[in-house]
Amino acid sequence: MNAKAMTKPGAAAPQTKVDFDALIALIDELIVVIDGENEALARGLPASLSTSIPRKNALADQLEQWTAHIKERRLQILPHDRELRARMLQRTRSLRERMAENVSRLQAAMDASRHRVEAVMRAIREQAAADATYGASGRAAPPPVLNGSMSRQV
Repeated sequence: MNAKAMTKPGAAAPQTKVDFDALIALIDELIVVIDGENEALARGLPASLSTSIPRKNALADQLEQWTAHIKERRLQILPHDRELRARMLQRTRSLRERMAENVSRLQAAMDASRHRVEAVMRAIREQAAADATYGASGRAAPPPVLNGSMSRQV
């Protein structure tokens, strides 16, 4: 269905038809991609391993272009087309909710990755300190003692 649109007073050239069904389909596809990413993040997949990022970005770019296109022409859904208006509001509301969840899950995944990196770095520092060849005084430390008895052979 192509929905009729009207322009606001003072707008340049009036646009008579806008394919709002294509816009709704785009929003629906973006919702599906975000839901998939949210499910993967909920299972513990690190954000950097998400395979949906390129598709999500492409769809978001398309949505941004649609939004700019509509704003440039100052298009509106005709006030009497309540069904279309309700569909658009429902889809955009649903998209906003999914995006908010996605942001939250991505933040949690990044925090978890940061904690893993910090734990690895802490273990490396602790191991390096344990293997140090110099003592606290700055002098060479004696060789480590294994099993409580190790004699030096000279």
